Amino acid sequence: MERLTDVLVPSLVVLLIFGLVVSVVQRLRAEKPLFAEPPLRALFFETWVSGYSNIRAVNLIAYCRNCLHVSVTPSDLHVGLHFPWTLMFFPALTGFDLTIPKSDIVSVDCQQGRFRGAVVVQFKNPQGQVRSFRLYLSRSPEFLAAMRSG
Repeated sequence: MERLTDVLVPSLVVLLIFGLVVSVVQRLRAEKPLFAEPPLRALFFETWVSGYSNIRAVNLIAYCRNCLHVSVTPSDLHVGLHFPWTLMFFPALTGFDLTIPKSDIVSVDCQQGRFRGAVVVQFKNPQGQVRSFRLYLSRSPEFLAAMRSG
């Protein structure tokens, strides 16, 4: 049994490092940021936001607690993950690596929950299907004003 762990642990470490390097290269090639930065001409920018997505069924199992950043520009809404969650499979699992043109946004509604309010954003994906996600923002009124402007 010791021989198995002597081989398995180093192999897993090498596999993890390889996965991290590949995901960094992949993000850089796709011109996606590793770290959250406010975009130029940002009307709204908030970090360490919570939320969950129901864009795909697999996204429902991944609640993002205090690891999202949200920005609104005159033309787009962007929701992304903070580093190190930008690496490996986390963007696909959570569904939060989004840049949505404002023209594709169907609705932005506030919903009051048991403990705090949420903002629910519905949008059309490139296939024309309506999808949604929920964000727990500390500055919801500013977010709504930014979404209305521009």
